[in-house]
Amino acid sequence: MKQIIEVGGIRTEAFVLRAEEPVSDITLVVVPGNPGAIEFYVEFITELFHLLEQRYSIVGGHAPQQLNGDAIYTLQDQIRHKIDYLDSFGGKSRFVLMGHSVGAYISLQVTKRRPDFPILKVINLFPTVRDLYQGLPPPVKVIMRPGLRQLIGCIVHCIPTFVKRAILSLARSNFDQSTRELVTGMLKYFLFVIVIVINVLYMAYLEAYEILDLDEDLLRHDEHEVRPTLLFLYGRTDPYTPMEFHDAMKMLMPDGHVHLAEEEVPHAFVLKHSSPVARRVAHFLEDILEHQQEVDDEEENKA
Repeated sequence: MKQIIEVGGIRTEAFVLRAEEPVSDITLVVVPGNPGAIEFYVEFITELFHLLEQRYSIVGGHAPQQLNGDAIYTLQDQIRHKIDYLDSFGGKSRFVLMGHSVGAYISLQVTKRRPDFPILKVINLFPTVRDLYQGLPPPVKVIMRPGLRQLIGCIVHCIPTFVKRAILSLARSNFDQSTRELVTGMLKYFLFVIVIVINVLYMAYLEAYEILDLDEDLLRHDEHEVRPTLLFLYGRTDPYTPMEFHDAMKMLMPDGHVHLAEEEVPHAFVLKHSSPVARRVAHFLEDILEHQQEVDDEEENKA
């Protein structure tokens, strides 16, 4: 269910599926990539919810930049926003974070800045946690720069309605149902498109120049111990996270923490490949949640 919630005083979009009879206090939190529109993640979240037999609540797609007029949110704002969101639970839940693309970087930063949070696992999907600029297409590197991105936003705004409709109708045939609904809805918000476009390009600009060398502190308890709570899923043909990044991460985390997605699954899996990724994540989660249940039962017996 789509909801409008308050997070740190910011009106925020979220997609929430509540377990009617939850088996524990664990909440699964999906942290999206740029631009963070919740509609892109509806199919993924819904399928994952059913694969886990509706036993765990799943929330995700928090997108403050979509609801606050001409406000533009930086990468650091997004990190603080996720911290505020987890704080809003008031210590009544434990979390599994599932970050996609830059959402993985945001999730890792949250765990670094707030080690007190009860985060059981961070599943990083197609994670842009290093050298993001390297994977950007050359045209994007140009248009995301200051001045040009505002110009692009104005151009998008000025395109005649019938042209936008024709382009979007053509594109919709390649999308799943939830994405088609998102694209169709955008036709109703021409004045809003310029804000979205500028935000997306601005976020890409900040991400590209902030996410540089891999911060190994995000991966470790200390200089020797890798955090066992991390898991990575890389794409085989992902320009943002090429195989060399996968291989380097596997060297840092050799004990089964780093995996590869199926050959056909792209970086933007939420457009057409939500199902295979949801099945893969469900497989990861079944092991994680089963182990956690065993730990909880053992602690309860000791008490």
